[in-house]
Amino acid sequence: MNKINKFSVRDIITMVILSVLIVVVQLAVNAVSMVNEFFSLVLSSGVVCFLSAPIYVVMIKKVKKPLVTFVYSSILALVYLMMGYWFISIYLILVGIICELFLYKNQNNKQIIKAWTFFSMAYVGTSILPIFIMWDDYVTASLNGGMTMEYINSYKNYYTEPKWIIFIVAFAAISGLIGSYYGTKLTKKHFDKAGVL
Repeated sequence: MNKINKFSVRDIITMVILSVLIVVVQLAVNAVSMVNEFFSLVLSSGVVCFLSAPIYVVMIKKVKKPLVTFVYSSILALVYLMMGYWFISIYLILVGIICELFLYKNQNNKQIIKAWTFFSMAYVGTSILPIFIMWDDYVTASLNGGMTMEYINSYKNYYTEPKWIIFIVAFAAISGLIGSYYGTKLTKKHFDKAGVL
């Protein structure tokens, strides 16, 4: 591997800090969204992807090396693994690998936007998978965590109804696209000119 492609200590610290920041944003939005069922179940994924996008763009542009998205998705996968959702961890690692294909040859703005838009669509899968893989365990854990059965049933209804799945995925994709587009403009205006990136 060429020296230019090796991660420096600074690169690793940057990736870890910004990846953790994205995860914190995701957890914060998920926590706040619990006050409204529709927002939590239908809109929160899109809001997460929109708000996380600028941080993701900064991370890609700052490190300027392959595997940045894979590192981020692996850190997010570790969070799900600690919660007991091993299958979501595997899924997120695979998503990270696919995102890396968008950025393999070129990390320009267009490819960054494509990668994050795909990730945003795929992120919805983290809500769909528990229904089909370990539903009973999910219900038990949710009830123990303070969720009502009414909320759990609504969650299942939204994520097994094709029209709602299409809407949720489309909303997440559009939000991710807009967020990453805005992120590229933001970095160009405030970071590139200042020589930070």
